[in-house]
Formats: sequence, C-alpha cells, structure tokens
Amino acid sequence: MGLLFTIPLWSGTAISQEITDPQHIAIRYNEKVIETHQLEIAYSQSLTIPQEGWQATSVNALRNLNDIRPFKEKPATVWLRYRFDRSKLDSDQLAFMMDVSRRGLNIYLNGVDIFAHNATINDQKNTWNSPIFVQLPRQTLLAKTNEIAMRIETTYSLGWNGGLVSVGPFETMRKIYEFRHLVDNIGPRIITNIMFYLSCAFLLFWTARRKDFEFLWLAFCGFVWSALNWHLFVRAPPFDPWFFENLASLLNYAFLVATLGFTGYFMKLPRFKAFILAVSCLTSVIAIGHFIWMYFLGDNYKFYMSIFVISIAAIIYYIIECFKRPTLEKLVATMAMVISVGFSFHDYGFLTLYWRGTNIFMQPYGSIFLFSSFSFVIGMRVVFAFNNLEKMNEVLDSEVKMATDKLLILEAAKRSLDIAAALENERGRLMREIHDGIGSNLITTLAITKMQPSSAAVVPVLQRAITDLRLAVDSLEPIEGDVVALLANLRHRIEPDLNDAGLKFVWKVEEAPPIEWLDAISSLHILRILQEAFANIVSHANAKTIFVSCAAALQDGRLGVLVIIQDDGSGLAEPARANGRGITNMKTRAAAIGGALDVASNHLGTKVSLWLPFDLY
Repeated sequence: MGLLFTIPLWSGTAISQEITDPQHIAIRYNEKVIETHQLEIAYSQSLTIPQEGWQATSVNALRNLNDIRPFKEKPATVWLRYRFDRSKLDSDQLAFMMDVSRRGLNIYLNGVDIFAHNATINDQKNTWNSPIFVQLPRQTLLAKTNEIAMRIETTYSLGWNGGLVSVGPFETMRKIYEFRHLVDNIGPRIITNIMFYLSCAFLLFWTARRKDFEFLWLAFCGFVWSALNWHLFVRAPPFDPWFFENLASLLNYAFLVATLGFTGYFMKLPRFKAFILAVSCLTSVIAIGHFIWMYFLGDNYKFYMSIFVISIAAIIYYIIECFKRPTLEKLVATMAMVISVGFSFHDYGFLTLYWRGTNIFMQPYGSIFLFSSFSFVIGMRVVFAFNNLEKMNEVLDSEVKMATDKLLILEAAKRSLDIAAALENERGRLMREIHDGIGSNLITTLAITKMQPSSAAVVPVLQRAITDLRLAVDSLEPIEGDVVALLANLRHRIEPDLNDAGLKFVWKVEEAPPIEWLDAISSLHILRILQEAFANIVSHANAKTIFVSCAAALQDGRLGVLVIIQDDGSGLAEPARANGRGITNMKTRAAAIGGALDVASNHLGTKVSLWLPFDLY
C-alpha cells in the first residue's frame, strides 16, 4: 500500500535564509485575505516588544529553532512580528489566524495585548496543527500599517508549528479556521482512532486465522500509523517531551517497514522475505543515525529523504512485479502506494520546500487508501468466497441428489436381491421336494417295472419321465445367464439315452458372454426347445450323428448367442411335419423369451437354429 510518514514540526539545525514568500492577496469565499509565510524574529527575555534585534524569517523556518537544548540552563523567549496593510482589506471586522504554538503564547496588536494562551511543557493544550483564531479589536486597528507581535515561551528545542499566517474579514477567516480545524485536527484525530480500533480488529482476525499474515502486517501497520498521529495530539507526554516527540518521529522508519512489509506480503512478492529483511536492516541503521544526529545537532530533514528514496525504489519494484503477473489486487495495492507516497511528498514540500500545495496536511488521510484498498480486496475475496460457496452448495445439492438416487437404486437392488434370495430358497425347496419325492418315486417305480417282464413297454416311458424331471430340476439351478453351462447340463442328462439309441454327439460349443435376462423360466423354455429337437431326431430322422454348436452371432444387427442342432438324417419328408405341433410349440417358446427359431430340412438332414439376444430391449 502507500508509504505514509509524518514530518515532525519541530527542531532542526538553525537555518538563516532570505524570505521568498512575500505577502500576497488571496480571494477566499469572495473576500480578500492577506496571506504570507514572512515574519520577523527576535530573541529577548523582555516582557515588552523588543525594539531591536529583529531579523527576517519564515513560519516554516521557525520549526528549525535549535538555540535551546534540553540541557541548557535558561529558558528562551521568542518574539515574532508580522505587519500588514489594513487598507488592502475591504472589511472593518478582521481576524488573525495561524498554526498555534504548543507553548505559552501572547498576541499583541499594535502593542496592545489581545490574546493570551498559557501552556506548560506537560500540558500542550492545542497540540499539533490546531490553528489559532483571534478576532482583532476594531478600536485597536490602525488605518494602514498594523503590527501583530507574538511572545512565545519555550524551554526545549521544539520549534514552532509552521504554516500560513492570514488576516482577513472575520466571517471569511472564521470559515477558513473551521475548515482547517476540521481537516487538520478533528479529521485526523477521528481517523487515527478509527485506524487504531481497526488495527485491533485485524489483530483479532489474525489470532483466529494465523495463516493469514496479511492481517498481522496490516495490524502492525495500523498501530504504528496511529502512534505517529496520536503523539501529535497528546496533551501530556508520558515522559520528557523532547525525547517523547523525537522518539515518536522515528516511528516513520518503523512505519516504512510495516507498510512495505504489508504491501509486499499482500502482493505475494517472490522474494518477499529477503526484500523486507533488507529494508528493515537499512531503515534501522538510518533511524539510529538519525537519532544520534538529532540529539547532538538537532533534527535534519535530509534524513527523511531516505524514506522517499526507499519508497520510490519499492514502488518501482512493486510496479515491475505487478506487470509480471498482473492482478486486480496488485493493481489496487500499487495505486494506493503511489497515492500515499504522493501525499507524503506534498506534506514534505509544504513543510520544508515552502510550496503552498493544498495548504493542508494530506498525510493523515493516506491511511484511508491503505485500509480502503485492503478492504476492497477483502470484499472481492468475500464475494468470491460467497460465489464459491453457492457453487459448492449447488455441487453438494447435485451430489446429494445423485447419492439419493443411487441409494434408491441400491434399495431397489436390495429388494430385488431379497426377492431373488427368497426365490432361490423356494427353488431349492422345490428341487429337494421333486428330487426326494417325485424323483424317488419314479426311480422306485422304474426299478420295479424292470423286474416285471410284462411291463417292458412302460420302462422307456418312465425313463423319459425321469429325464424330463431332471431337466426341469436343472432349469432351477442358477447358471447366471451362462448358455454354455445350460447346454452342458442338457448334454449330461440326455447323452447316455441318445448313445443307447445309436446316436453320436459332435459338440462345438464356444465360450459366449452371459445373457443377463436368462432366468429359471427362460432356461426351461430353452431346454424344452432343445429337448424337442433331440426327440424329433430320435423319432423321425434316422440319423447317426448329432452336431451341436454354440457361439456369439449377429442377427438383424443385434448381438446374441446362436445354438444350432443339426443331424445327418433323411430330413423332414412330409411338409406338414415341418409345421407340426412340436415345431410350432418350439417357435412359440423361442418367441416367449425374445429369441428366434429357424428349422431348415433337406435330404441331407435337419438344422434347428435357436438365436438368443443379449439385450431384450
């Protein structure tokens, strides 16, 4: 952010120079006002206005009074004199205004004491930059040249609070006084208090979020800035006023480190630690040298130029880094720094180079840019955080909906599994009942029948019944959609009977993907279709070999499994047989499970093709 610093308004090396700011007429609120920095000064312990020993000076130069040091034995009395031409003003009711001294002050108009302000060392009633406003008695004013003399008592080397000396119409001067008092005294005091409490708040924020060091740097920056301004308003210094005010002025260097540190950390400079360490070491050396010089020789404003040099170097560095990776945050921070340093240059020139500028001190308002720019960026981050929070809520709602839908699917799957488990249990129970009940009875009956010669014709019937029963039981076995496994079970059941009938099996069954929809009912349909095909071969084909194949195949663009049963018999000689009840039933069963049955016959044999799709939809 910007570099702000306070130029102290007191002691320095004694300066003797020619006055370059003569009296001039200014128009203020449509009224003529005489303004000047030109005064005369005399040193005298006399309680009356000196008649000799006057020399030219300026209000600004009075800050550099250094004739009296803390270790001197006798106090000093400084007399100031200002003359103006009343005939140049259009009003009879006049007032005088200037920046007030912190010390005891008496004002004389044409030799008449018209104002007394008695302050002690530890009771600086008006303090820094609080202008003094005095109405000039009309009966004491002369028609042309008037003289205002001021007697200032001081006991240590703190000079005058320089500024513009003005005489003009009472109402105009009152408005100027109220404005100056507001912008130079009340405003900075309010801002100082606000910045102090904001700094406390930022320090609390940092204790809650230790990883956000921007808050710690900003709190440090705000505390130093508040101390810089607070010492200018304090009424009773806690220790020797000279040491208090001069040590407080060295806070400019601490504020330099705090501001650059905050700005650098805030901008996330790539070599921030090395940079701020170098700045801290350099400013520490300069501050120590400044204090030593100040104590033995008086203040020297040239030391403060080092702050400007470091500030300008930092601005250039920050601008370069900003252009390398430009962001809105870096741009705001850099602009705030440029504006704040500009305010400091303005005040430095106003105090030491004798330019008029805005005629008010801008530095106390620099903190507004410091904290406002940071608040702007924090506000952007808050908005960004809220936007992210809304997006996260939307994503979370979407994920919750997906999870809810998935849960519903899982619950439906669980219900299906429960139903499947119940069916499996029931299937197992039926299989056991058929095997242990009907199956056992049929086998027993077959065994008894074989022992009766007269019942030879019944034996084949019983054997076929037992085979049918076994196929029905096999259809209840879970095969998880595996057609190959279903064919293997069928072969196991009927191959012995076909071999007894003189038929040879040739199996060419390949691995095929499982058919998801193949359940017990569908399996029984397939077994009945194939069983009917084998029965037709045994009964009508007069064949010697049965060829069985199974493989994945496409039909009408759909992928499925093709099961083929082919014999080398005489074929279906009678057309009616090709459309007989048995084949019709086979086609009906195939259609019931979404498949397709085709029967082709010639003199070389009969071919039954059963196609089963992988997907019913």
